[in-house]
Amino acid sequence: MNEQEYLDMTISLYDQEADTFAVMVRDYSPYIKYYDMFLPHLSGKKILDIGSGSGRDMLYFYNHGYDVTGVELSKWLISLYSKEITNRVICDDMRNIDVLFSQESFDGVRSFASLVHMSKDWWKAILGKIYDVLKDDWILLLSVKHWNNWYEEEIIKKSFTIPWSLKRYVYRWSDELKQVLLWLWFTFVYDYLYSPEGKDSWYSIVVRK
Repeated sequence: MNEQEYLDMTISLYDQEADTFAVMVRDYSPYIKYYDMFLPHLSGKKILDIGSGSGRDMLYFYNHGYDVTGVELSKWLISLYSKEITNRVICDDMRNIDVLFSQESFDGVRSFASLVHMSKDWWKAILGKIYDVLKDDWILLLSVKHWNNWYEEEIIKKSFTIPWSLKRYVYRWSDELKQVLLWLWFTFVYDYLYSPEGKDSWYSIVVRK
């Protein structure tokens, strides 16, 4: 399959299994760690959540006083959002954020697990667009699946959030991701590697524009 076919396959799966996905991620407590990594570094209230998924994190930000906007490609996931945030999400491809928003529109951008299905060529281009929509001296939190030699760098395997399905995952080395972010003129702030026993590791990094 080519990249667009992989993306179409993934979005179709999230559309068909939106309810299951929303239930599986709703009470996943480690996510609180990622709020704590991100929010204390913000100096403003405008947040962009790229690949906002079930809307869980958008709702958290909204309930804590942030002016949050989401971008999510699955219309069925969006249909499950609570009424407080339904009008704050745009159903579109994250690759279009440079068209959807003007430069320097947000104080913080958060992308959690939204690049894990995409090729390196795509995520490098998206990171450049994220840089443009951030205000100067503001914050990005990015979380990806970390490659630890257990798998090939790209693999199709069983999904955790939709247990009876298969998804394509693309893994990243932490140093590789840092190098790309520094090349884009981001400044390193903080990172965190979460390695639950028997499951994929997640690498999260906070950088400043």
